[in-house]
Amino acid sequence: TIIVIILVVLFIKHRLSVDESINKENENAEQKENEAKRLGNIGEKIINELLGDTIPGRQYIINNLILEDNNGYTTQIDHILINPKAVFVIETKNLSGRIYGNENQKQWTQVLAYGEEKHKLYNPIIQNENHIYKLKKITKTELPIKSIVVFAQDNTEYINSENVFTKRDMIYKINSYVKNNISKYEMENFYNQLQELKANQIPDEEHIRNVERNRKYQ
Repeated sequence: TIIVIILVVLFIKHRLSVDESINKENENAEQKENEAKRLGNIGEKIINELLGDTIPGRQYIINNLILEDNNGYTTQIDHILINPKAVFVIETKNLSGRIYGNENQKQWTQVLAYGEEKHKLYNPIIQNENHIYKLKKITKTELPIKSIVVFAQDNTEYINSENVFTKRDMIYKINSYVKNNISKYEMENFYNQLQELKANQIPDEEHIRNVERNRKYQ
């Protein structure tokens, strides 16, 4: 009987220890997710300010557009800038440390703490190409669309790509287009189409749950 009691007590202690460890892991994962979201929001706000406001006839800005296709998959686009030159679809990253990657790698690497800490991230160039694909598919637009990936902390020196920019280079790239391809009517019409999509988009929280749910089945 005493042996049984001891075994039960040991089992309970072990179970409590396991539960505590799981809870800590869940708390740490939630903290990291919240911190990533906070940094992402800060980065997007910085780019929002650089892009400026909508000026009818000159430029139109859409921020945080969530698109949903017929299969229920959702895509979140950080910024869309429409001007007479092109439609610019902009993906913002606000990551610290050194970022290593090129256009063809599916996974890039973030290096922190002098190389002691490393994290993988999905190639944002491919990510933004998927955004553009979904945007074209849903809106049926034939306007010229350009992809821009910008790092809010300007840490692009270890990234080998012509489509990844610091904040300053992003503005220069947008302004460097000299040919006007889009009329005022086309700009306003496409902007109104995106505004209608934005007015009916799902909440951010639902998009995040949708992404996590779909990731489990991939």
